[in-house]
Amino acid sequence: MYDPVEPGDQGEAGDGRGGPRVGGQGGSPRGLALGSAGVTLSRARSVLREEFTRGPEAGWRAGHREEVGSRASSPASMCRPCPWSWEFFQGSCYFFSRSKNNWKDSVSMCKDMDAHMVVVNSAAEQKFIESWDLREEKRTWIGLSDHHNEGSWQWVDGSPLALSFWRQGEPNNFGDEDCVELYKDGWNDGLCNFENAWICEMPSAPCPDP
Repeated sequence: MYDPVEPGDQGEAGDGRGGPRVGGQGGSPRGLALGSAGVTLSRARSVLREEFTRGPEAGWRAGHREEVGSRASSPASMCRPCPWSWEFFQGSCYFFSRSKNNWKDSVSMCKDMDAHMVVVNSAAEQKFIESWDLREEKRTWIGLSDHHNEGSWQWVDGSPLALSFWRQGEPNNFGDEDCVELYKDGWNDGLCNFENAWICEMPSAPCPDP
């Protein structure tokens, strides 16, 4: 049962301007409070939605999308130091063939790609080309031979052999073997007309600073 409404309550229970109580004199103060709270909550939600749409958060969202889009399309983020299907290692790009050719044709294949057959200059580079999983322990040509001058090993770039990784007992020049292949744990001199996989090398391209 609602409490009786006292005549003096009209101004206090009105709308703050001396107006009548919501629902008339028989209205409940509790009903008034709930009704006002509902209106206030609805209005607050509306204001919050408006502020979220037009306020700083909207600017941040737009700016963030613009920044992400700019980053994704910036020259630094799109730069690749090596062509597709080539692998980067210590400033150079390497192509590991899936086909097989003799040594001379392999040299030509690398030249056609503006590269050269791999020249090994360090133990780290040797380990890199040895461990490359596409080789799967296949015999693979490298850019070293002595076919111009027997016993004088020279790289395809014209530099003499300084660092070597020969397998035990190699090179042995068995049957006039003048071209060098990677085989398991080191180098072996092989017949140049055999068909092996091959590795090309080229300098990597510089990328702009991000």
